[in-house]
Amino acid sequence: MPKHKDQKIKPSHSLRDNLLNYPESKIVRELIQNAEDARADTVIIKVDEGSYLNDGLLISNVNQEIESSKELLGPSILIYNNATFQEQDWEGICQISQGSKKENLKSVGNFGLGWNSVYHITDNPIVYSGDNVWLSDPNERFGGGLFFDLNDEDDYRSCFSFLKPFIQFKESNCNPKEYFNGTIIRLPLRIYPSEIKKDVLTMDAIKKILNEFSKDINEILIFLKNIESITIIVNDQIVNSVTISNYY
Repeated sequence: MPKHKDQKIKPSHSLRDNLLNYPESKIVRELIQNAEDARADTVIIKVDEGSYLNDGLLISNVNQEIESSKELLGPSILIYNNATFQEQDWEGICQISQGSKKENLKSVGNFGLGWNSVYHITDNPIVYSGDNVWLSDPNERFGGGLFFDLNDEDDYRSCFSFLKPFIQFKESNCNPKEYFNGTIIRLPLRIYPSEIKKDVLTMDAIKKILNEFSKDINEILIFLKNIESITIIVNDQIVNSVTISNYY
């Protein structure tokens, strides 16, 4: 009998190709649109230039632990909205759509297509919503993506280091010991070239993108039906905050 031998596509290569559909300048807009689609009314974007200690970070390859910790627990961008992930969102966020953006607009959940733009910034986005934390790992440095249930004691211990940057995000009011009525997307900055992207976006480049977004924030809010408030925080200082009342 013949053996099955199929062609395989590496997730990192698919993401690399998909980034061509999403300019770096549109990253924040894509995440705002995802929050809008999830019917959130509040978004907070925070630049965190701090680094955190590794207290039991789950890594399959011990030789990678130091460098991986430096990247995963280093400076990052955090994006909070007050909507909670639904099952279709967890499914959608794990899909890597093929083809053009136009062809796939309705192919996944609220957090599918535009979501892929985050890989301009990071190789390992981390999402915390409800009782779950998801670490994306398309380069398989940790053996593939990890999905944690915070109600499970072993899972909680395994991902505790991941939670530190979320806990310090005081404006989101998250508490890992309680159900979190919201979503935080954390994008630890890529510090080394990878199969997904050879270029590394510096913190200065990220701040420039946020500055350009900030200039258009009033106009953006006018065209959104659900989101009423967007705040930008850099190292605990509010640099822009706009609130409007929508009457749709």
